[in-house]
Amino acid sequence: MLTLVWVIFTLFALLWTGAAALLAQSLQWGVAAVQSGAAAAEGRDLASVPLPPWLVESVDPAWLEPLREAAGWMLTLARDALPYLGPAADWLSLGVWLVWGLGMLFLLLVALSLHLLVRGIAGRTRDEPGQLGPPAA
Repeated sequence: MLTLVWVIFTLFALLWTGAAALLAQSLQWGVAAVQSGAAAAEGRDLASVPLPPWLVESVDPAWLEPLREAAGWMLTLARDALPYLGPAADWLSLGVWLVWGLGMLFLLLVALSLHLLVRGIAGRTRDEPGQLGPPAA
C-alpha cells in the first residue's frame, strides 16, 4: 500500500511538472509571437479564416462571429502592450515555477500524510489481538 501511495505521488508530480513546463514554454512562445508582430498579423487574418464545415453545421455562424471579433481585439491589445511584454514574460515564467513549487510541496505533504496514515493503520492492526493480521505470539 505504501508503494501505491508513492507511485501515485510520482505520477501526479510528473503531470504537474509537465503542465508547468508546457505553460512556461507557451508563455515564452506567445510573447515572442506578439513581439515579432506575427500575432497582430494573425489577428487581422483571423476574420478571413473560413470555419470548418462540421462547426458550421453544428453551431450557428452568427454566434461565432463575436468570438472572432473578440480574438482579434485581444490580439490588437496585445500588440499595444508590446513594450511591457518582454519583462512581463520573465516574471510570468517565474510565477509559473513558483506556483509549481507550491503545488509540489502540497503534493509531497499529502503523500507524506497518506504514508504515515497507512503505516499507522498497518501497525495498529498487527499489535491488537483479535484484529486482522498475524496472531500475536
